[in-house]
Amino acid sequence: DYEKLYLHYLPAANPISKKLYIAAPNKLFRIDLADVVEVRKGFSTDTFNEVQRLMKTTSKKNKFLIPDNCLSIIFDHRSKGKADRSYTLDLVCTDEEIRNKWFDAFDQLIESMKEVEYQKEYE
Repeated sequence: DYEKLYLHYLPAANPISKKLYIAAPNKLFRIDLADVVEVRKGFSTDTFNEVQRLMKTTSKKNKFLIPDNCLSIIFDHRSKGKADRSYTLDLVCTDEEIRNKWFDAFDQLIESMKEVEYQKEYE
């Protein structure tokens, strides 16, 4: 959504996410891009580190859950009312190429938004 700077996405294919989507389709499954402060590659959040610790090495899902396929979107903690920690969206892509495309897109977005804020300060 270019006008409101939201990224909308579809819920996961599980019953709980689908029920949440039906209840509030315009609020729960969107990212306010103005709140994104950083994007990280690999297992660089507490969530990914915990998942990696808990997963068995023989799991079939482990072929996707490798640092080269993962990225995390870090949000401004003040935007969610969580003063004690950052809010993250941790994503696992099907391969490194797709991960890099998403990383580059968010990195460019963050830099562009910083430039706009910087220009506003000096106008």
